[in-house]
Amino acid sequence: MKTLPIRLPVLLFSSALAALAQPFTLAVPIRALAQDAGKPVPIAWVATEGGIFKSSETTLDWRNVYVRPAGEVQPAVRSIHIDPSNTQIVYLISDIEEGGIWKSVNGGVTWTQANTGLPRTGALDAFIALPGAALTFYLKAGNQIYKTTDGAATWILRGFLPPGANVFEVNRATPAQMFAAVRNAVYRSRDEGINWTLAETLSVSRISSILVDPSNPLTIHLIVPGPKGTRAGFYRSTDGGERFGTVTAVELDRFEPRQMVSDPAGRVIYAGADEDGVIFRTDDKGANWFRIDGLRGAGYTILAIDPADPRVVLAGTGRGLFGSNNSGGNWFGRAGPARPTLGVPSVPLDFTLAAGSQGRLRVPLQVVETNLWTLPVSASTEGASWLSLTGTAINTPATPSLIVNAGDLETGDYTGTLRVDAPLAGNSLLRAPVKLTVVLPRPVSEAYRITTAAGNGQRGNFGDGQPATRAFFGDLDSIALDRDGNIFLSDPASNVVRRIGQDGVIARYAGTAQRGSGGDGGSALLAQLSSPSGLAVDAAGNLFIADTGNGKIRRVTPDGVISTFASGVGPARGIAVDSGGNVYLTVAPMHAILRVTRAGQISLYAGEPGVAGFRGDGGVPGAARLSGPLDIFVDAKDQVFIADSGNNRIRRVSAGIITTVAGSGAYGFQGDGPDATKVAFANPGAVAADGAGNIYVADTENHRVRIVRPSGLVRTISGTGSSGFGGDNGPATRALITGPQDVLVEAGGSVLSVESVNLRIRRLTPPPAPVLPVITEGPVNWADDSPRLAPGTIFRLKGSDLAVETLSRPNAPWPVDLGGARVTLNGAPLPLSRVSPGEIVGLIPYGAPLGAGSLVVSRDDVPSAEVIVTLEPTAPAIVLREPGRALAANENGSANSGSDPAAPDSVLTVFFTGAGLTENPPLGGTGAGEESKPLLPVLVQFGDLTLEPLLTRLSPGRVGIAETQFRVPVNEAGDYPVMVRVGDGASASALVSVKAN
Repeated sequence: MKTLPIRLPVLLFSSALAALAQPFTLAVPIRALAQDAGKPVPIAWVATEGGIFKSSETTLDWRNVYVRPAGEVQPAVRSIHIDPSNTQIVYLISDIEEGGIWKSVNGGVTWTQANTGLPRTGALDAFIALPGAALTFYLKAGNQIYKTTDGAATWILRGFLPPGANVFEVNRATPAQMFAAVRNAVYRSRDEGINWTLAETLSVSRISSILVDPSNPLTIHLIVPGPKGTRAGFYRSTDGGERFGTVTAVELDRFEPRQMVSDPAGRVIYAGADEDGVIFRTDDKGANWFRIDGLRGAGYTILAIDPADPRVVLAGTGRGLFGSNNSGGNWFGRAGPARPTLGVPSVPLDFTLAAGSQGRLRVPLQVVETNLWTLPVSASTEGASWLSLTGTAINTPATPSLIVNAGDLETGDYTGTLRVDAPLAGNSLLRAPVKLTVVLPRPVSEAYRITTAAGNGQRGNFGDGQPATRAFFGDLDSIALDRDGNIFLSDPASNVVRRIGQDGVIARYAGTAQRGSGGDGGSALLAQLSSPSGLAVDAAGNLFIADTGNGKIRRVTPDGVISTFASGVGPARGIAVDSGGNVYLTVAPMHAILRVTRAGQISLYAGEPGVAGFRGDGGVPGAARLSGPLDIFVDAKDQVFIADSGNNRIRRVSAGIITTVAGSGAYGFQGDGPDATKVAFANPGAVAADGAGNIYVADTENHRVRIVRPSGLVRTISGTGSSGFGGDNGPATRALITGPQDVLVEAGGSVLSVESVNLRIRRLTPPPAPVLPVITEGPVNWADDSPRLAPGTIFRLKGSDLAVETLSRPNAPWPVDLGGARVTLNGAPLPLSRVSPGEIVGLIPYGAPLGAGSLVVSRDDVPSAEVIVTLEPTAPAIVLREPGRALAANENGSANSGSDPAAPDSVLTVFFTGAGLTENPPLGGTGAGEESKPLLPVLVQFGDLTLEPLLTRLSPGRVGIAETQFRVPVNEAGDYPVMVRVGDGASASALVSVKAN
């Protein structure tokens, strides 16, 4: 690896150190809470939005608990359970995507996952412990009920909740009896959830919580939330759930208590409200409830009761932690000092850039536990002149960008370091390696050609009836194609949709240019639209329009009649139609995808409404989280592709399962590469796919259009990364484009790209069909043309169209990509010394496995047919100076020849390749070291004599060449045959010259 001279451009500090006295306390939203009855000092545990803390000093001094290593993202904990018989045993419950169940047996020092038997995706909640049975728990996972009897070592599925149930409770005295609520109905099971019966339907809107009284299992408590006058309040059954009656002694009004908790003896029950910090308490088994307003306005409230003293209660709120020792009569802050943790980069800082290009990667600097803490930091780069930082923020959360400039670098590998200092953090120093691989630029002959298909760059709403390249647009958003090749485009600023016919002429297709929503049932030309955006065409030729400003989906039939297909869908933008006529919509502010059936029924298809995030890969789309999705596409196989823009990913739903097919989640450009899931994007605005399985991405803020091959290979097909307009009629990879926000593939393989800023639609015409390389001869041993090969052999093969150009790299290191050619053996690239369209010379690496293997030549990523080669332990072949004569060195360093023979008893060095298995082998195409030598024994056959060499080793600094030294055993002048044996392998003989004594 190359390390260039050190440069230290420092970012961020100076005045930040003035904040060293800044306090950090747990006056932040608390997501989960638990306390034990430890004496003399109880232990409390809390979880924030991204961190876990514990305190054993009366909850006044908090220590970080790291489930994963410090700096990494910690599980988002839903609830905490402390074993009442052993406070060193603690359980953390999070969603499966966050790690599921975590267990510690040493008070949080180390953690293990306890998920055996649980589903692979989804939310885990209602973690219910049984008093007196420390190893037995019940768990709700979706609509499934799981049970463990071995302390969460293994889980078994016990039953299923009634369809639609979102509330679950277990009778802890008789756990086979369970309760569930479906909206306003209470269901009961007597066999651990295998069978359910309806207990009672209440005349209310919904039930939000159920609690079985620990001291009397026949008493069941319910909460019915809702505003005044909706029969909201507390309900109770005293006959085991047969009948429920209201017992509310206070008016709930708009407060919505959700969580009910009780001390183990059932002496007191508390109920916390979701939003307002209001708490309710009953001391008489629910006969009367009292409202406690001491925390009103603190936000949602979760509660934990001291198991030994029900008067001692902790409340986790949106403003932090509070405690009471008199049943909520008085509250005092329990925030206490805490230590923040600086998050480490969540993706590798690896770049693969073409020589002359530049990369950029946004590096989020933030506190793991909560973004409410502002942490002063200093960031800098070390060890690389090609590496720098940009940004001016001095406090977290901040997103400085790493800038990598490969402009003046030769091909090869380079390393540098990102350093972040945070004196106030628990992990005060963060060092992250930055790696750069510089490769040769793609040949221009392989590039798409770019032209303008529509727009003259001028703003307006003119040009109908003329060639599309003369048209004025107010704005551009989306495009769609019908089966005849007509192009539809939306102009939100002009409130119209226009069509470009097969003759290239543009005309208005829908909308009068006046903002409005009228016109249904008539001509689309006379209808009003409001900021139309997404477009899609179904198999019957119907055009669907995301009428974004009206919150509607409009449909235009092939004969031009417009109607409202769906309303109330919000500001939908992306739109797609599957083969069954179902319409899919992206609603970025909701972070969700909606699905509208042919009958107009609207349902959630993917995402959690109102919650941005990333999770759910490997599960159903309805359980996934998205972040501001902007576009959606459905291919001919009804696979759904989502531009999950805020997550910088492209996701695919196939056979009902959602996965990421492109994007690491990082924001920026780290270059193209062979694994699409390790490539960075920058707010990708659109996605499309063709019939061959290629995926096209409008990488909007990278100012590029990129293609993802079915193999996962990512290539840029348009744009340089700089914004602007230029390059028409030339190679698209050298053209300037700005913020592409939609892409589509035409029937002939051309790609249409929408550039709103440039007010143009660009067409990318694919290059001619790739040339297929053909191997016609070899590979053979380069030194003697024999078919015998071994690790460390320099090989030669012949064929046609093997490389784009003729290039050579005689000195170490040898690259794996040269002249557009790459040779792989069992998928591993081989170092290359010389390439041309007709011949390639390279090295079988010393670490290559023995036996049969598959060798393939790729010319600009187009592979040849495979050739089967067999590697032997050794395959020595003497390197020839000329036909029949060995390349040898006399003792004085001169080349041995008939005119410069070796002296008798002098040391002669003979060079060979194919040394085979090697001690201290050099890696890749690097030169050999001083200590590299064959593992197997070496002998020299000199005429009729067998000699043990004085020294045999790999030639230092050379690639694929070994040398053996021996003393000349004759004193008569002449040419003598020499042969090298390594293990069981023997070379052909070659001549050396000796002079008379």
